[in-house]
Amino acid sequence: MSSIFRTGVALVVGVLVGGAAVAGVEATGHAFLKGPALFIIAALGLGIGSLLGTTAALFIGRRRWLAPTIGIVLWGLMLMNVFAFAHPVWFAPTATVLIALGVFAALRLISNSGESL
Repeated sequence: MSSIFRTGVALVVGVLVGGAAVAGVEATGHAFLKGPALFIIAALGLGIGSLLGTTAALFIGRRRWLAPTIGIVLWGLMLMNVFAFAHPVWFAPTATVLIALGVFAALRLISNSGESL
């Protein structure tokens, strides 16, 4: 597989895996919770989505720069959501930190697994 194609696939898969993880966590939260607690679940979902999406992208693409790229895409999607309807003041900063932690954790996970980046 060519390097450019592999990198493109890694980006697409990373964003899709991350988005699916966020959607899954939020859907689970909606099944069991109501009200403001859903924002906590949404922020946690972004962190989990960042971890899983970044891990998938790094595993496929084997390029270190993919990690912050997936995080930035998820962060941008989070901001679009924040501006689409009212969120608590704490949501965007908390989600930003959780996204960054997910990216960092994925980098550590992949580098500790013996995969070369």
